[in-house]
Amino acid sequence: MQLSFGMIFSIFLIVVLMGFGFYVIMQFLDFQTQATAGIFFDDLQNDVNNVWRSEESSIKVSYNVPSSVEYVCFVDFSSAVDNLEGIYSELELISSGDKNVFVYPVGSGEGSDGKNVLHLDVPKTVRRDNPKCVKAIEGKVEVLLKKNYGESLVYIE
Repeated sequence: MQLSFGMIFSIFLIVVLMGFGFYVIMQFLDFQTQATAGIFFDDLQNDVNNVWRSEESSIKVSYNVPSSVEYVCFVDFSSAVDNLEGIYSELELISSGDKNVFVYPVGSGEGSDGKNVLHLDVPKTVRRDNPKCVKAIEGKVEVLLKKNYGESLVYIE
């Protein structure tokens, strides 16, 4: 059997287009992971700001995180590690000095692995466990944001 040049060229084009299609789909999925991590950090900052502006508050909030994220960790690098030393040392390697909230494992945020959340009392948040890691369950993380009367910063319980 002989296949004409047109038939062979058509098969080649179909294979190339399918490969390109898979590549584009993978890029969209990577972008979705980056966007979800970025939205998580922005939403956390907005909620911390809202609690910080109030006199006294205690709210439980839930955030979507990328499905590859296992933990969201709050870390104070100026204090001694007293919990999860392996996670602490990995986060310390990617910390640029002022970051205090991270997604773990490293790289699961696709470029958005950590952020410095303002108005967050990290020493009070990690007073018992440094780092304080909250487990992500099915792409969701729940935390309790608190600010007591007379305090100037928000902490996570």
